[in-house]
Amino acid sequence: MIRGKQSIGAVRRGFTLLEMVVALSIFSVIGFTLMSAVRMAHQSHLAVVAATVENIDRREASARLIEELASANSATIEVVSLAGVNDSVSFELPITVAGDSTWGVREESLSQVPAEQSVAGWRVRYAVVAIPVNGVAQNSLVRQVLDELDVVRMQEQVVDGVRGGALNPKGFGVVVAGEMWELTLTTEGNAEGSEGRSTVFHVKTRN
Repeated sequence: MIRGKQSIGAVRRGFTLLEMVVALSIFSVIGFTLMSAVRMAHQSHLAVVAATVENIDRREASARLIEELASANSATIEVVSLAGVNDSVSFELPITVAGDSTWGVREESLSQVPAEQSVAGWRVRYAVVAIPVNGVAQNSLVRQVLDELDVVRMQEQVVDGVRGGALNPKGFGVVVAGEMWELTLTTEGNAEGSEGRSTVFHVKTRN
């Protein structure tokens, strides 16, 4: 027996080229799978956030519109419904001018003088208009304040990503259903991963 030599059954040390290639392939597959899982989780998170934001916007818009339409002067409610175009609805609200109750609009943003914040004969209108967003026109439901000549004195965006009027259902529709007003608000989805939703609500005026 010669000292210093390994026996035939000794364990071979190191890796062959083939073993290295197989190991790297396995790690590549695992890494790709993990990256795909992380990307899908991120996209799902964005979709959930987008849907949540849209739901909040829609609820806030619906709540304000319902409250204002319910308290409006029913004699002044005017709906414009044209083929291929989203509807619009306008009306006067109860206000107080110089201590007298009348109909019109009260908006703090109109003036810093409290006495000038309530104007008789003016109206609120909800309508869908095209507003440029990053160079692309996007339909948005807006709330406008109109003076006695129908000039827009104030406008605020309420819900973005509203569907076009030629679609079914249209983005914003207003119809009379018995003693109730039926309003439909449908969005296309204003963010990646959001599908858009349709909400139908009914309002009965108190005046």
